[in-house]
Amino acid sequence: MAPDAQAGQFGSLFCNTFAVEQKSVNGAEEPYEWSLELRRDLSASRTEIVAIKGVWARALRRWSMLVRRGVGVFLSASRTEIVAMKGVWARALRRWSMLVRRGVGVFLSASRTEIVAMKGVWARALRRCSLLVRREAGVFRRRMRRRRAEEMARLAASRRAEAAAEAEAEQRYQEHLYQVQERRADLAAAETDIAEGPRPFAWLSEGAKAVSAEMREASEELRALRRRAPGGRAPANYEQIDARIPRDADDFETVCAEWMRMAGFSGVQRTLKGPDGGVDVIASIAVGQAKFHPSQKISAEAIRALVGSRIERGKDRALFFHYGPGYTAAAIDAAVNTKVELYQLDVESQRFVRIA
Repeated sequence: MAPDAQAGQFGSLFCNTFAVEQKSVNGAEEPYEWSLELRRDLSASRTEIVAIKGVWARALRRWSMLVRRGVGVFLSASRTEIVAMKGVWARALRRWSMLVRRGVGVFLSASRTEIVAMKGVWARALRRCSLLVRREAGVFRRRMRRRRAEEMARLAASRRAEAAAEAEAEQRYQEHLYQVQERRADLAAAETDIAEGPRPFAWLSEGAKAVSAEMREASEELRALRRRAPGGRAPANYEQIDARIPRDADDFETVCAEWMRMAGFSGVQRTLKGPDGGVDVIASIAVGQAKFHPSQKISAEAIRALVGSRIERGKDRALFFHYGPGYTAAAIDAAVNTKVELYQLDVESQRFVRIA
């Protein structure tokens, strides 16, 4: 139902109700006219309300139209601005992307250039480093080889020294053993002499006992022969000259020097202790070598060493004396070829026997 019809019905109902109540109260007919006026007023009010509604409706329609127009303009402007902004942003994005691509290209180009340059630098550095490493490795290897050679030389020298010390110790042991055996033999002979009774020269060894009685006569005869010999030299038969039994290697050199003096060599003297260059006794015209080896034969190398010493010292003769088992066949051949006189001490006769 329309609002005007509702308002009319409401007004009619109100007026009728009010008129009835007035009739019942006052019992008169006057309120009826008043209700008619009221209805007229209400009708006029309804007319004004309708008119006002029409104004408001037209205003609302106008306002809505204006709003729609404004919204349309706003939307159109917004779309235009959005399109314009889209274009600006698109151009900016394209410009930015172009700049980015250019920058990336420049960066990549510069990076590739720097990478290539760095690769070249690193390659040169690596080649230089490898060259230096190879050089250092070569130097290190040469140093190690030199050190190994020096160590091997020191080891060989120490082994030679040990071998020489062992040989010397063995020689001293053999000499000491030989001396002990001689002393035991002398002790046994002394015990026999003591058991048999006192005899002249009982304190001498067996070899000395055999010539003790004739020693003075032989010495006098030898002195006479020296005086008669030209230049003070002894006769050629050196095997007639006596020699004593040495106590050790050093004493054997003294025995050889004494024998050379008795043989008529002048200026006889022993060399100093230490490296003697293959010479133990030296005279004016001869050199002598004394070897005290009770259990070892003389080799050809020792003979050749004596020949070299004779030539170096400018002497005419070379004499080799040995206290031991003798000379090897090669040593005798070398002595014959080089004209070296070989002598061996005979313990029984206490004289030097000429071998070659």
